[in-house]
Amino acid sequence: MPFTSEEYSPGLGMDFYALALIFLTISTTAGAINFIVTILRLRAPGMSINRIPRLPHDAPIRERNLTDIAFSLARPYPPR
Repeated sequence: MPFTSEEYSPGLGMDFYALALIFLTISTTAGAINFIVTILRLRAPGMSINRIPRLPHDAPIRERNLTDIAFSLARPYPPR
C-alpha cells in the first residue's frame, strides 16, 4: 500500500481513528439490537406488531439507518 508508509502517515493518529470507527460501528449495532429486542419483548400482552405506538414502530428503520451509516464510515476506501 503506497500511502501507509511513515512518510504519508506519521504517528498512530490514523490507526486510532480507524479503531474508533470500528468501536462506533460495534456499539451502534449493539444499541440497535438492544432497542429492537426491548421493543419486541416488553410490549403489552396481546399487542400485535401493527398496534404498537409510532416511536417503537419506526425505531427499527431508524436504527437500521444509523447502523448503515456507521458501517459506511468504517469501511475502508478502495485503493486508487
